[in-house]
Amino acid sequence: PQAPYRAQQLLEQMGQMANQISYNTVIQAFTRAGNPQQAEILLTQMMQQNIRPDDITISLILSGWSRIGTLNAAERAEQILQELMPLLGLQPSVVTYSGCLACWAKVKQPMAMQRAQALFDQLVQKQQQQQQKQPSDRTVNLKPDVVAY
Repeated sequence: PQAPYRAQQLLEQMGQMANQISYNTVIQAFTRAGNPQQAEILLTQMMQQNIRPDDITISLILSGWSRIGTLNAAERAEQILQELMPLLGLQPSVVTYSGCLACWAKVKQPMAMQRAQALFDQLVQKQQQQQQKQPSDRTVNLKPDVVAY
C-alpha cells in the first residue's frame, strides 16, 4: 500500500512542525498496512527529532507486530515491552501488556500459551505492587479475552 508512504512524505514535509500526534498517525498507517518494521524506523526518527514517544506510540507498534502473528513478531513485541519501554523511560501499562499478549495469542505453538501466561502473571504482579492490593478489574478481565485461544 502506498498510503503509508505518502503519509510519511507529508510528515517529512512538516519538518519542525511534526509532533507526537503526527508521528503516531503515520506509525499507525504503517502498522495497519502490516509493516511494523517501518513503524519502528519512524519511532527512531521521532526520537532523533527529540519528540518523545508515549504509551500510544508503543501500543501502535505492538499492534503492528500482532498483525504479523508469527513467533518472531511475538518475540519482538515482548522485547519492545521488556527492554525498549524502560530505555525510553516508559512504564509498561495494561494497554501495552495487552498488545504484547495479543501477539502471543496469535502464535499457534504450544509454548506461546506459556509465554503469554508468564507475561500475564508479570502484569498481575506489577499491578499488585503498584496498588498493594488485588489486581484491578481491568487486569482480571484481560486474561480470558487475550490469553485464551
